[in-house]
Amino acid sequence: MIQALEQALTLLPGRQRQAFLLRNIEGLDVAETAAAMKCSQGSVKTHYFRALQALRSKLGDFSI
Repeated sequence: MIQALEQALTLLPGRQRQAFLLRNIEGLDVAETAAAMKCSQGSVKTHYFRALQALRSKLGDFSI
């Protein structure tokens, strides 16, 4: 499962991957992620949501 997730992450656009990793791996909240990415909180939410959609689509059986 980890290998499948790692492979799916490489297929994401950079900003989506960054938002996903900062939120899930680093454990940052939306405000902290926005500061790290130098963008608005709304942009973080959009990138993160799109990353989740893409990963769920690619991984299918695995829950994120």
